[in-house]
Amino acid sequence: MAIIVIAANEGFVRKNIIPYNIVIKEQKIMIVPGIIVEQVKKIEKPVLAEAINGKSINSPKVQQYIKWHNDFSSLEFEKIEQIKKTEKKISRPMLVGNSNHELKGFEIENKKYAFDLIACDRETDSCEFKVNGIRTGKIHLNKDDGPIAFNIDENYKVKVNSIKYNICDPDVPICDKRYEAYDLVELEVVRE
Repeated sequence: MAIIVIAANEGFVRKNIIPYNIVIKEQKIMIVPGIIVEQVKKIEKPVLAEAINGKSINSPKVQQYIKWHNDFSSLEFEKIEQIKKTEKKISRPMLVGNSNHELKGFEIENKKYAFDLIACDRETDSCEFKVNGIRTGKIHLNKDDGPIAFNIDENYKVKVNSIKYNICDPDVPICDKRYEAYDLVELEVVRE
């Protein structure tokens, strides 16, 4: 990750913002009042899995999405050692909605996957993701409604374990579900 520290006088940056971080052209800029130091390191971009379910991530539309997310350089990838034959799966919660949206990163067998929960549909009890920019289509909870899994490669697939709709932040006393609620999804990565 590149960090450039720029000296700034007290009038340039408010005193209560120390340090002030911004990102310009793939470089993280840190402005700290009163410090005269410049440090530059090369940004380490994660090496993403090149194909998801047989689809390449090298299409212009997918590359634009990856660039929009700054090549997922700020995403921490949880290293998942090869899922044991006895365990066969891991589960992680994900949020999507009005006030919460997060990405999850997994490193499986030295391949990195960035999961973006796009939306959930209460009527069909399903959710849609992007994995390294490739859309999964709807993944349903019930196999009678449609596909219940998405293959990310020949050994692993993604499933939706559970969906909780219209959750409000417990610290907020009044919640307008139209504008402040979010959905909580239990994402499951399964070894076939």
